[in-house]
Parts: sequence; structure tokens; C-alpha cells
Amino acid sequence: MFTFAILTGIFSYIIFSLGIFGFLYKQILIILSLIYIILSVGILIKNLLNNKNEILHLVQNDKVIILSLSLLILQQLVNLIGALGPELSFDALWYHLTLPKIYLLNHKIFFIPGGLFYYSVMPKFTEMIYAAFISFGSEIYAKLFHFIFGLLTILVIYKIGRLYLPKKLSIIACIIFSSSLAFDWLQITAYVDLIRTFFEVLSFYYLLHFAKNRNVIDLMKSSILTGLAISTKLISVFDLVGINIFLIIFYVKNSYQSKFVTKNLLLYNLVVFLIPLPWFIFSYISTGNPMYPFLTKLYPSGYSWSIFNPLFFIEITWKIFTASPDPLSPIFLIFIPLVFINIKKFKEGKFYLLLLSIIIYFSWYFTPLTGGGRFILPFTGIFSIVCAILIDFYKKQKFETTVLITVVILAIIISIIFRFGANYKYLPVILAKETKVEFLCKNLNLNFGDFYDCANFFKNHIKVKDKVLLIGFHNEYYVDFPFIDQSFLKPSDKFNYIATQNSNLPNKYKNWRIIYQNNVTHVKLYKK
Repeated sequence: MFTFAILTGIFSYIIFSLGIFGFLYKQILIILSLIYIILSVGILIKNLLNNKNEILHLVQNDKVIILSLSLLILQQLVNLIGALGPELSFDALWYHLTLPKIYLLNHKIFFIPGGLFYYSVMPKFTEMIYAAFISFGSEIYAKLFHFIFGLLTILVIYKIGRLYLPKKLSIIACIIFSSSLAFDWLQITAYVDLIRTFFEVLSFYYLLHFAKNRNVIDLMKSSILTGLAISTKLISVFDLVGINIFLIIFYVKNSYQSKFVTKNLLLYNLVVFLIPLPWFIFSYISTGNPMYPFLTKLYPSGYSWSIFNPLFFIEITWKIFTASPDPLSPIFLIFIPLVFINIKKFKEGKFYLLLLSIIIYFSWYFTPLTGGGRFILPFTGIFSIVCAILIDFYKKQKFETTVLITVVILAIIISIIFRFGANYKYLPVILAKETKVEFLCKNLNLNFGDFYDCANFFKNHIKVKDKVLLIGFHNEYYVDFPFIDQSFLKPSDKFNYIATQNSNLPNKYKNWRIIYQNNVTHVKLYKK
């Protein structure tokens, strides 16, 4: 897995370099993508062959293992239905896919000023790869890429579980993690959260390996992976703080000398920050802020003293598991009390696993609490293993073990049923019984930022030499004509059409005449 992670990092930064120097052309990206895919398949096949004994002996004459694996496979097939359909998710259509598309149109990566694409110079590890995959002509390739990282995260969780647990409970840990609706939903989107989660959970694997074997190479692997996570989603910086706290506690507990501790921590953090450093430099050169738009009015932190209120902590914890727009599995709430009941049973390596999960949870709590369940997925990855360990503590109590495993199985069954209901709408367009135009015009939120040329008017009338000024648009991925958005319009920019969506034409353009109006997409087109 580590080799694959490094290969993916190299792939992303090659595309970043091409974008910086203005060589972001589809033909080049397609060739690079094919090389990356071939090498990735080779690495993953090699990993499977190296672990063939584990795989061959996985399916034993154990009903729980057979049922659990069957449910995991079924769940992935259900999620694959959504991944094969056109993109509908808000952030993907706003910037995860739109920024790569804009970069491709201009053959370079650049800062986009204004109040819409303010994430344009923030670390874009995954979006660089999305630029390569949408070069093939469809966003579905980007969605499948994100889907695969969800599957790989499950495999890493199994791998961590095997450090402490038998096969059956390691699979149960995977089910606990994947039963969250946040995870299932993310697998059908072109977001970045599952890629960030993969890097972080794999980083935790090597961190826990280091705590067990004291091998500094494992620590360096963890630091590289954490750097890749930060390059994927800047919010991972908060988890880096948590990792530093974990390492300090580990070193103090094992009576390491202070000079050694300082040296190792400095080395760890140096390696971490070297990974996203090119993006920080690019952001600083473009905006004067290495972490733009953070620390600006465009992205206020929203911090207040209330975060230190225990009641607020309990309220946020409750909401993230029950009332989030992308909820986590309620299983975690069931197991939290069991942690306190059994806390003395966590010894040696299991203690470090529990410690890490607690620290990472509190690291999330001090982030801007704006992202719902997806922002906390790295925590659920390792806490799922803690939950499986708790089940193992009750192995001598058959009734309690049966109840806990039954609850886990029911949770993933409910998740599968719910997601199949949500993903069913993709089947007609996947099976070619419905066109993409029909599907998108029926399922996009055209009243709140989404756009699609449902009548093909723009396609038939806007030529390559034309330029359209967009006013009131937000999610512009499906805009397939030359455009300038009002948020980054410069005085020198020339345009011969204006399109408005859910907004009025500014007075300074009152001499422009309307030539097209669509009441479904809420779009009006004007010409001077």
C-alpha cells in the first residue's frame, strides 16, 4: 500500500508541475494516466500475491466471516452503482471537478481571484489527478478513482485490525467503518475525503507499527503519508497536531531522552511539511498567504470560547453521529460507553490504538466544524478497530458478543438498503435507458447553484470564438462553452454574451437584449 501511495503522490505532483509551467494538455495527461493505471494495477496485484495465504485462509467455515464478507461485497456493488452515474454532489460540481476543468481549458494552474473559486491555490493533490481523468471525457473516471480509495481504506483497516485481532473481528472492524452513511455517500462522489482518509489511516498503521517495533523507517513512512493527507485536504494539519501529541506521550511513557525526542519530532514534521510545500509556495506567490483562503475573510475560523464548554462538546458529538447531513454510524455511540467500562483492559499496543483514536477525535473537534461526518472519517477508521477490540473483550460472554456482532451486521444491512434506495436513480442512465441530459436535468438542484444546458441551446449557438459572462452561477462543472465568471472578471476581459442564473442583470448591462430564457434551468442569455 505504501508503494501505491508514493506512486499516486508522484502522479499528482507531475501533473502539478505540468500545470505550473503551462503544459496541462489532455493528450499528455491521458498518456500519464495510462502509465499510472498500469503501474498501480501491477503494484496491487503484487500486494495480493504477497498476501495470498491470508486471502486463501480468510474464508473459513465461519458463518460470521462469510456473512460479513458477503455484506461488504454487496455494499461495494451498491456504492458502485452511484459511482458509475453522473456527478450530482455540490462541492464536486463547485470546485473539486470545476477547478481541474478550468485548469485544463487554460493548460495551466493559476490563482482565480474573487469570491467563488477561492480554493484555487489551496493544496489540490486529488484535483490534479481529477484533471487527468476528466481528460478522458467524463467525470465518472474521477468518481471511480475516489470510489477505489474507499475500498483501499477498508483494506488498510483490516490490516491494522490484524495487528491486534483475529480475522473475524478484523472484518467486523471493516464493517463498522463502512456502515457509516457518510462513507457510503462519499464513495459515489468526486470529493477528496476518502483519499485523505486512506492516507491518514495508512499513516496511523505505520505509526502504530512504530509504537510496537520502534522502527524509525515506519515513523518516516507515517510522516510521508501524513504529508500526502495534508496535500489532499489542508484540514489534516489538525491531525498532525494530534500525531505530535501521541508521539510525545509515547516517548515520555517509554522514557526516551529529550534530545532524541526533539530530533525525531523535528524530523517527522519536516518531512510532513516538505510534501505540501510546493503548494504553500505557489499559494504564497499568488496571494501572499501560504494557506489561502484560510486566515482571510473568505474563510473565517468561527472559533469561540464555547468549544471549551463540555456541554457544547457533548452536543457536537451527538450531532455528528445523529443529525449530520452525512451521518456517521450510530454504532460508535453504542461503543463509546464500553470504552470507559473496559478501559483498563487496553494494554500495550491496544492502549496506543485507543490513545491515538482519542487524540485524533479531539484534533477534529478543534477544526472548523463545518464538514459533517466526512471530516471525521480518519478517526472512525481507527475507532472501528477499537470497537472490534471491545467485542473481543466479551468473547467469553457469548450472549454479549452475539448481541454486539448482530448490531454491527444490522447496521450495515440498513446502510445497504438505504444506499440502494438512494442509488437506484442512477440505474436507468447507467443502463442507457435514460440519457445523461434527461438524468441531470431531472436530478440536479437547478434552483440552488447547479447548471446544465438542458435544451442544448448553448451547445448549438455558442461557438469556440465566443465568450459568455456568467452572473449568479455557482456550480459550473457542466458549463461546456467558453466563459468568464463575474467573480474573477477583469476590466480587460472581453465577452459577447451574458448568462444569468437565478439573478437579475446588473444595470450597467441594461442595453443588452435577452435572446434565450429557460424556466427549468432558471437561465437567461443576453447579447449586446
